[in-house]
Amino acid sequence: MTYMTLVSFFLPCITIVKYVVAEKERQQKAVLTAMGFSNSIHWLAWYTKSIILLILCLLIMIAIFSIGLIYEFCSLVCLMTIFLVYVHSLVLFAFFVSSFFSRSISAVVATILIYLATALPFLIVGTEKSSLAAQTAASIGLNSGLFYILDSVAVMEMQSVGAQWYTIHNTASSGHKLSIVGHMLIMISISWIELLICLYIEAVRTGEFEVPQPWTYPFQRRYWCPLRNVSSVFHQGALLPLAKTNSEGNLPGTNPTGQPFIYLDDRTQENFQRVNIKKKIGIEIRSLSKTFGFRNVVKDLFINVYENEITALVGHKGSGKTTIIMMLCGILQPTTGTVLINGYDIVTEAKVAKSSLGICPQHSVIFKGMSARDHIYFFSRIKGYNKTEALMESNIYISKLGLVDSQKWDAMKLSPGNQRRLSLACALCAGSKVILCDEPSSGLDPIGRHELWRFLQKEKHGRTILMTSQQLEEGEIIADRIAIMNDGQVLCYGTLGYLKHLPNTSYTLSCQMAPNSKADNLTDLVEFYMTTTSPVFLGVDVSYKLPRSKIDRFPELFQQLEENKKSLNVVSFGVSDSSLDGIYLSLDYGQGGLRLRGGADQGVNATHYWIEIWLLMVHCLVWFIFLWLSNFGCEIGYRFKPKLSNRNWHTNGKHIRVLDEERRVGQIPKYEHEDYPIIVDQLNQMIINSGDTFGLLGAQGTGKTSIFKMIAGETCMSHGNIYVRGHSLREHRNDAKMEVGYCPQGDTAPNYLTGRQLLRIHCLLHGVPKQHIKAVSEQMAIEFNFKDQLDRPIHTYSGGKKRKLNIALAIDSGSVLCLDETNGSVDHATQRFIWRKLEAVKSSGRSVLLTTHSMEEANAVCSKVAFLVAGEMMLIGSMQQVRSEVTNTIVMRLRVNPSEGDEAFETCLIYHININVTTLSNLFYQMEKIRNDGLLEDYSITQVSLDEIYRILDDEEDPNLVGLDSTHNSEVSEDIRDTTRDTTRDTNLASDVGIQKEKDKRKKVEEDDTNTQKSTETRKPSIKRRPATQTDSTDTDEMEVEKGEKLKKKTSTFFQD
Repeated sequence: MTYMTLVSFFLPCITIVKYVVAEKERQQKAVLTAMGFSNSIHWLAWYTKSIILLILCLLIMIAIFSIGLIYEFCSLVCLMTIFLVYVHSLVLFAFFVSSFFSRSISAVVATILIYLATALPFLIVGTEKSSLAAQTAASIGLNSGLFYILDSVAVMEMQSVGAQWYTIHNTASSGHKLSIVGHMLIMISISWIELLICLYIEAVRTGEFEVPQPWTYPFQRRYWCPLRNVSSVFHQGALLPLAKTNSEGNLPGTNPTGQPFIYLDDRTQENFQRVNIKKKIGIEIRSLSKTFGFRNVVKDLFINVYENEITALVGHKGSGKTTIIMMLCGILQPTTGTVLINGYDIVTEAKVAKSSLGICPQHSVIFKGMSARDHIYFFSRIKGYNKTEALMESNIYISKLGLVDSQKWDAMKLSPGNQRRLSLACALCAGSKVILCDEPSSGLDPIGRHELWRFLQKEKHGRTILMTSQQLEEGEIIADRIAIMNDGQVLCYGTLGYLKHLPNTSYTLSCQMAPNSKADNLTDLVEFYMTTTSPVFLGVDVSYKLPRSKIDRFPELFQQLEENKKSLNVVSFGVSDSSLDGIYLSLDYGQGGLRLRGGADQGVNATHYWIEIWLLMVHCLVWFIFLWLSNFGCEIGYRFKPKLSNRNWHTNGKHIRVLDEERRVGQIPKYEHEDYPIIVDQLNQMIINSGDTFGLLGAQGTGKTSIFKMIAGETCMSHGNIYVRGHSLREHRNDAKMEVGYCPQGDTAPNYLTGRQLLRIHCLLHGVPKQHIKAVSEQMAIEFNFKDQLDRPIHTYSGGKKRKLNIALAIDSGSVLCLDETNGSVDHATQRFIWRKLEAVKSSGRSVLLTTHSMEEANAVCSKVAFLVAGEMMLIGSMQQVRSEVTNTIVMRLRVNPSEGDEAFETCLIYHININVTTLSNLFYQMEKIRNDGLLEDYSITQVSLDEIYRILDDEEDPNLVGLDSTHNSEVSEDIRDTTRDTTRDTNLASDVGIQKEKDKRKKVEEDDTNTQKSTETRKPSIKRRPATQTDSTDTDEMEVEKGEKLKKKTSTFFQD
């Protein structure tokens, strides 16, 4: 019976440990703690839930005892009390075990072993010929104590006495040195010790989102006597007034004129946008610093985050973003400085500050067994709403999320996009005024990202939203203000329009070349106007960087391109403004974009500089010689294989071009299949040439991963065929698989192996001689920058290191590289590293097939892309070809010079213009003319992004009908993106000297068009204007209205209403 009792509580104990650790693993506890949820209430809730579960098991057991007359002479109440003590100790034992683990699988395995091991002392010591000390020591083990108690009860039962209230104080026999009560007291004492250890381990060994306490924290005075009134450290010298200097010597905070100011770091003020608008500050960060040991993670940070805006912190891993978020949450106390949340100090007034705080962590905070409605209700109650208010709030957000039909489903069954939006709704609910989002759109496809962005944009009014992101395109699209971070410092901070005018930014000219043509003449033409530029080839596209400083020469350059397209072999061309990625690179991770005062140089001696260049050249030459002569590894052999230099290209759209690609596949003789790295037949017929980087773009569930698994041989094809280097996957499966290097979406490397062990296994499988395995493994580790972690277990690697390891194995595995989501869970620096490796693979003549949700990655590395919608290939082509095929629209932003009044508001007009009714040269000419007249502070002209093209294809919209924003008097005008715009105005662009000609052309087009008025309007660039908000209508300055009217009158000469 003793062993049956042990088995009865075995599964409940494992279940408790599993769910407690899973809550920690999913960062649910950290989020609740950050929003003010008490730690004591958290453990009390788990204790109550667990004890109820075990009492139910106990009642069933007692019922069996009474019915089966197993314990005939025992008092059931006394027996129930004995088991309640054990159940209490079992729950605290489960908490104790869970505190040592952060992964539920590891915790379950350890619990099984430890639970059974606690019974071993009883089996070893026993009751016969054992001393009191031995039995006492053995009773420390939870199940050993239970065994001693049940053994004593059995002896009393055989004595026809049983366990009664008057017998449990006595020993059962001469062999039992302790009474039942003695064992129960030991069990209770040990359980409380385990609870204290659990709380200590939890404090010093926290999860990824929490910061551990020092191991000596129980012995520190501040733990037992916390300071009630702490004066925050404040570096007053870093406060700089913005508009007017205070001649009276007053501090900026006491400026009698009421002139608004911003807190700036005096070392980087040149890269901070000056804010001359009175705005309400939601988050105020003053001289914030954090030091761990000797490492400064955040360095003297000054920044304001404003209400009604979305501010993005972007930067690579390790730049300090998460540390800042943790200090803003109050989880981590700053070393110096302070953080004000709606005016309340997060350290000294934490309770009030956290009452307005909402947190959306990187991973969805979803509780198993709770519906979407339950989640919103639960978080509303945590934030202080009563039952009625929480029910109303849950109804409101269920309607906003569009989850009315699935509101009672288990939230774990929702799609990833809905789960992320639900997590965001939990942060927004109950009127949270300050929202902190850590990677809000991580892991989502483009459609899911845009749905989440639209939801966030609708909710930003009246709130202060600060988000972190490693994806620069996310900050570029959604953020009103952007702060680029590196090494704990904000390198620059401002709107996207401001950041685009930092030093070293440029436009990008993209040209689609004719088949089998060269770009020499085109390069000469661009160099004539831009002086210094170099072409970048990506398939049939060639691109050039055009410095913004020479924007006055753009009209001449574009006019030459337009007039000589045929002689230059240019099919089409377009221009794009600086992306956030380009701005990030121009800063060179904290060095390239920072300007020295007074034009001073960096103090580098010219002789030293050129000696370093010479040494680098010698090093590269020696490296190349050794690389050429070495013959010890198969990973080098493919680098010098003959390269195919076929410039032929084929594009196919959903219409005729899809049929052309299918016809091309059908016409390839079987003996020529080996000339192409990959041929996919009948599934989605396509060909990948040698040296191509082919990108498959599409939402989740469109079949991208299924295609990869079929190419890698993991999944069988229902019909059709795939040829890899001439080997059919149906007829010669093994030969085809040998040509494929496959990197799946997840990290599949065994976590218990070290990097060296995994590389050794890889080398053995690929026939590397044993004497060369060490050298080959270390060479691969050096090339992919993880040699310092080569002898560590893989589970200790960061996400970026794991991704590099998987890609290194794939690159070395075959002549065709298949990568599924290379940018998952990696920062921007790792992305750039991977892109450089892919470029090197492509340059060697090998082919790369990849899937990605990042349009930025596709634009950077893919020479050819295919858009998958609902499992079908809608369009194939190069980047410039896709843009020209889908839409002829360009985006133009016009910004008016702000007036010099005390309340100055910026004005921005954003147009989407059909390029068929004008030319780029004319457009730049007109904008330069208006800017020279003083009506414009700046303008920006760029092509429609690849992300927008994907949305057009997915929605099956007419590519000529592209929505357009026209935002007036917006506080952050460059980057307002409101999805609720409904006021529409159609305009066409014409030359200021040829208005009548454009009118005649328009009239002729309309007369020739026999369709309805709706189809006629598709030739017009559609412009949508955001309806004026209450803030816009009440705060508009008269001087700005006058400037806006002047701009309208001026643009009316070439923008016809």
